[in-house]
Amino acid sequence: MAPGSTINATEGYQLEPGNRVRVTVFNEPSLSGDFTLDPVGNINMPPVGNVPSAGLTGKQLAVRVEKYLSRNRFVQTPNVSVESRPSAPSM
Repeated sequence: MAPGSTINATEGYQLEPGNRVRVTVFNEPSLSGDFTLDPVGNINMPPVGNVPSAGLTGKQLAVRVEKYLSRNRFVQTPNVSVESRPSAPSM
């Protein structure tokens, strides 16, 4: 790794059921929001519907949401970011 470079700790984290994510669709506040992965690993993102998310990183999920939005013509050129928060360990 080059000196002075940084690592985003969430880049390699793979999402799993129960995780919470913040999906931001730039310039589309009605499509942005906080979502929790359901027991099978999907987020339900109206009006897109269920988006399979388990096993993806935040960056991969952002790309998937962009594809869903483009394919369904909800947004012509979507720009999406995803922030993930791993589940808290159960005690």
